[in-house]
Amino acid sequence: MTLAFKNENRKLLLAQTNTLLFKVLIVFILYSSVLSVISFYIGALGEFIIVEILFNVVRVVALISIQKIVKNENIKYSLFVCFGMIGFIFSFFTLRDYVGIFYGALVYCYITIIIISLKRIVASVFAGVGVLAYLILFYIYPYKNIDIEVSYYLSQIGFILIYNFIVLKVMDYFKIYESKIYDQIDLIEHQKDSLEEQKRELLKSEERYRLVFDASRDGLWDYDMINRNIYYSEQALELLKVNDFENQEFISLHCEAIPPEDYKTVKTYRKEILNGKRDKYTIEFKYKASEHFLWLEEQVMVLRDQDGNIKRIGGSISDITEKKLKDVKIHTLAYYDTLTLLPNRSFFYEEINRIIETQYTTMDSLAIIILDIDDFKLVNDIFGHEIGDEVLLTIANRFKAMDWDNITIARLGGDEFGLLVVEKLDEEEITEQLSLITQLVDQPIKIMNHDVKLTSSMGISFFPKDGTDKEILLKNAELALYKAKSLGKSCYNFFDIKMAEELLKKVDMGLELKEAINKNELLLYYQPLINCDTKKLTGFEALIRWDSPKYGRVSPNDFIPLAEEIGAINEIGKWVFKEAGIFSKKINKLFPKEINKLHLEEINLPEEINQLLPDVIDTNNKKITVSINVSPVQVIDHFFIEDMMGITEEYGIDPNIICIEITENALISSFDHAIANIKKLSELGFIISIDDFGTGYSSLSYLKNLPASIIKIDKSFVDHIENNSKDLDLIKTIISLGKVLNMEVVAEGVENLGQYDLLKEHKCDIIQGFLFSKPLTEEDANTYLLKNLE
Repeated sequence: MTLAFKNENRKLLLAQTNTLLFKVLIVFILYSSVLSVISFYIGALGEFIIVEILFNVVRVVALISIQKIVKNENIKYSLFVCFGMIGFIFSFFTLRDYVGIFYGALVYCYITIIIISLKRIVASVFAGVGVLAYLILFYIYPYKNIDIEVSYYLSQIGFILIYNFIVLKVMDYFKIYESKIYDQIDLIEHQKDSLEEQKRELLKSEERYRLVFDASRDGLWDYDMINRNIYYSEQALELLKVNDFENQEFISLHCEAIPPEDYKTVKTYRKEILNGKRDKYTIEFKYKASEHFLWLEEQVMVLRDQDGNIKRIGGSISDITEKKLKDVKIHTLAYYDTLTLLPNRSFFYEEINRIIETQYTTMDSLAIIILDIDDFKLVNDIFGHEIGDEVLLTIANRFKAMDWDNITIARLGGDEFGLLVVEKLDEEEITEQLSLITQLVDQPIKIMNHDVKLTSSMGISFFPKDGTDKEILLKNAELALYKAKSLGKSCYNFFDIKMAEELLKKVDMGLELKEAINKNELLLYYQPLINCDTKKLTGFEALIRWDSPKYGRVSPNDFIPLAEEIGAINEIGKWVFKEAGIFSKKINKLFPKEINKLHLEEINLPEEINQLLPDVIDTNNKKITVSINVSPVQVIDHFFIEDMMGITEEYGIDPNIICIEITENALISSFDHAIANIKKLSELGFIISIDDFGTGYSSLSYLKNLPASIIKIDKSFVDHIENNSKDLDLIKTIISLGKVLNMEVVAEGVENLGQYDLLKEHKCDIIQGFLFSKPLTEEDANTYLLKNLE
């Protein structure tokens, strides 16, 4: 204990002693006054009664003044002790005639004073004064009215001395424990100060708690489980708009404005709190405190006592409406297509995984449908992307309007859609739904005052028949779609295992095709182009062939699309251009204005052909052209022109005798870039021909603007002109169009005289087909050329 504590405690004890002394002295004085009054009536005091009473009154007034006025406890203590001794002596002598009756009481008053004084010197002084008083009284008044023996005086003196001795011993005993008592007092004081400090800290903590409680941006609430009252912070009241705060059940707190579907979840969590299954939870729910719904997040925590019983439950309420809207927006951007608002590819893939997990338990069927709008790129290229987006939106709205319960529709990207059909269906049962989907796409769409009819192709795979995970099912559906497009589009196709086998074959064939140039497996054949009037040779069309050691003779219809798909078409195209260009250079050396045998010997013609030729041939300065088919992929390649110019310069090829054949479909992809490249070819001197005219998306606008000088009629129109008037009318129209545009017209696939006669009759310029010659090797083409020299 510190000295300061001890001093303070001693001051406190002294003040308490002074208070007791004050009270005892007052009682002593009152007791003395009472004795004085009694003595007066007995006749003992006589004339001293007035003096005694006045003196006692003065003493009382003096004592009260000392108690009220004197602040120093030490001075107050000394004055009280002096008053006690003086009063004792005065009363002792004024009541001398009745010592036998009253002096015993005076002695006890004296003993009380010295015990209260707690000081040895005070006790000793009181004892000395008492003994001296008795000796003086005995000396002065050896006898009184009441007979008192000497032995009584001596016994009283002895009693005072013995009692004083006992008191001193008691006081000594008390002194031994005084320090301990002070320590205990100091400890109590320390604990009191500690409690005060804790109280102050508690008040500060409560203030901080209240400040945080009311200043928090979140609404806070505190529920008392015992009295079932709840306290809400101002922010909570602002959010919840509640009015009831007393006698509330926890399970129904601020639940009036929670929608039933959300309250069901809230109620479940709160029941688990009350049942002891959880001590906290976080939950989100909608709340309608005013005209509009809010999204709130509630976090709840429980405070339990030592027995595990709930004492309090606290919670916070946060307005997460803005966050929820952002989450919804982010979720929408992540899982929904911004144009059509249909689910997107990410949603589609996750939905497949979710359904597959569910189907493993229910064993229902899942059909995955991949739908592609046929040739949709043409819509974008002709009408623009804005119109294309409107078309996609129209189709998507048709899908959404069906409101199918068992079908999920998503836009996977571009013009590709995905559909999930969750139902126990086989191929025959799903056909009805596929037909309905086809009809939705096939319905005409009004575009710039024109009704445009689109078609779609679909590939379908089934879970679990065609696969048990997302990747396999999607791959198989894509294979089925690829097959549907290869069958002519505007149809649907179900996956079967043969498609996978075809894919493996296709992959292997692609690897073989990439090595075909290096292995000299590619070769060119040349089919003659014949003047319809004179039946004379005007040129050749170079036709590529692939003789594969593994797959045999592969049709161009099979390996050219494959080459385009695997990225090998540009290399193959450059090889074709080089070989055909060299061939054109060789055959046109036969046709200077005048040619003799010496010139022919320079090109190493067979001896039997040399012997048939005249010494000089008049060619009328005509050239034999070589036509080369160019893939749409090549036409839009950024290095196409550069590659053509490089080969031309390297091998000395004359562009004026090379005809570049381009299909109408080549103009569908990157229309502007394709047109730009074709115009550059024309500027370089190449002849431009539109191949398979009428089979693609013929447009007079691009035909008028293209620098083309030749139109080739596809074989499909020629095949039936003898017995199909519509085909003949189409050919007549194309020929007339060519004449109007000052373009030569070439008819492909002429195989009999009837076809030839009709074409000649309607002024077709050039014909090509088996009627005159099949495709020839380079050697046979040379022979054919020399036999048909004009």
